[in-house]
Amino acid sequence: MAGTRSAAGGMDNSITALLTQLSERNRDAEARLIPQIHEEFSRVAGHYVKRDWSMARAWLKGELSSQP
Repeated sequence: MAGTRSAAGGMDNSITALLTQLSERNRDAEARLIPQIHEEFSRVAGHYVKRDWSMARAWLKGELSSQP
C-alpha cells in the first residue's frame, strides 16, 4: 500500500507541476497577446468612430442646409 500511495503522490506532483507550467505559459501568452489585441481593437474602433462621425457630420450639414 505504501508503494501505491507513493506512486499516486508522485502522479499528483506531476499533475501539479504540469498545471503550474501550463498556467505560467498562459500568463506569458496573455502578457504578449493582450497589448496586441488592445492595439488592434483601438485601431478598428477608431476607424468606426471616424466613419460614424463623418456620416453624422454629413447628415447634420444636410439638415442645416435644408432649413429656411
